[in-house]
Amino acid sequence: MENNIDNEKLLLEIDSLEDERNSSKKTTNNKNKFGLIIFLIILIGLSSLYFGNYNYENNYENTDEEFESYIEKETDNKNKFESQKANIVIQDVFFSKNKELIVSILNGNNEPITDLKLEVIFYDDENKPIEIDSAILGILEKETEAYLKFIETPEKFERYEFLISKDYYWYKNLEYVSDKISYETVENAEYTSLVVKNNYSKTISEIDFQIVYYDENDNVIDVETVYVDEIKRNRTEKRELYLGIWDSNTFEEMNYINYEIKLLGAYIY
Repeated sequence: MENNIDNEKLLLEIDSLEDERNSSKKTTNNKNKFGLIIFLIILIGLSSLYFGNYNYENNYENTDEEFESYIEKETDNKNKFESQKANIVIQDVFFSKNKELIVSILNGNNEPITDLKLEVIFYDDENKPIEIDSAILGILEKETEAYLKFIETPEKFERYEFLISKDYYWYKNLEYVSDKISYETVENAEYTSLVVKNNYSKTISEIDFQIVYYDENDNVIDVETVYVDEIKRNRTEKRELYLGIWDSNTFEEMNYINYEIKLLGAYIY
């Protein structure tokens, strides 16, 4: 009997030792796994830091090169415009139905001009400047006339002076594609539609038109610019035009005899 009891105690002790040993192994395995995970996390972090810095340095160098290229191109365009200014001619002046100064300007160069800016300074009878206003043409094709309206024209002034400049100098070459589009106007009882088709194999970034209103003597009495943006290749876009001139004070419609829609230019950037 005593032997049986001793054997049972021995078996229990052996089982207890095995349990402790298995528990110790599990703990050791878990510690090893945890240590391996920490090692992998540190390794991945160091790798990301190294390659991230490498890519950042390369990208930084590329950014510097691109920036220098942009500055060089912008400078070239500024110098080029200085030589073109002599062929940009103010031809005539008119006044709108709302007494706003309208200037006729001609691009006499053999290529389009973008972002053309015209400033006007109004003087009183004591030759003191009383108002400065500006207007911009997004694009003006070669040997093409357009009109600029100055909505801040004072009621009374003695004279005015003009300053021709550019509102923006592009840092890359533009592709001029006025010859790649076709357009027509479709009239109905409510409005006139301007239908523009891109006949080119690329998306055209911007197309500018101008609506010019005339009186019975063919004098320009108002102008309005219409922009058509991002026409996909071989696609057609339609713009609804609500033609008319309205009094700036009473908002009543004012008479005009005729109108014309002019293409100012188109480009891809």
